[in-house]
Formats: sequence, C-alpha cells, structure tokens
Amino acid sequence: MIVISIGFASLWIYVVTHSAALGAALPREALRQSIPGFTGGLLAYVVATLIALFTALAALIIFGLLAVYYLFEHLPSPAEAGPDAVPGASGSGA
Repeated sequence: MIVISIGFASLWIYVVTHSAALGAALPREALRQSIPGFTGGLLAYVVATLIALFTALAALIIFGLLAVYYLFEHLPSPAEAGPDAVPGASGSGA
C-alpha cells in the first residue's frame, strides 16, 4: 500500500504541476489545494503499517477508514470553477 501511495502521490503532484500543459479545466489554485487530500494517505499508510507491528486490529481500522475516505470525490467539478476556468485562458504562460 505504501508503494502504491507513493506512486499515486507522485502522479498527482505531476498532474497538478503540469496542469496547464495537460489542459486542466480547473484553476491551478484549486488543484494545488487538493494535494494534501490526495497525498495525505501516504502518511496514514506508513503510520498504519507501523501500528500493525503492535496491534493488527488498530491498523485494520485505519486502513478501513482510509478506504472509506477515498471512496468519495474530493475535487471540485469544473462547473463550480466558473466560466473563467477555460484551459489555457489564464495567460500565465507557465
């Protein structure tokens, strides 16, 4: 789970930092604010794995809570971003 979480966090950070080139319909700031929600699981997986060395039940509960957390959508929809959130319309050139 830790390796998968590292891979997903790396992929998400790449997508956020290259959002303009990938044609993202969301504002850059909204994407940047989503980084902790998508990469925070890595820390939780590490903690749960360390806790599993002492009590498997507690680790199982943490893993279950993480699974429930990731069941739900955490990104704002492009419709909520407003009409100014057209890809490439920011004019920042980054």
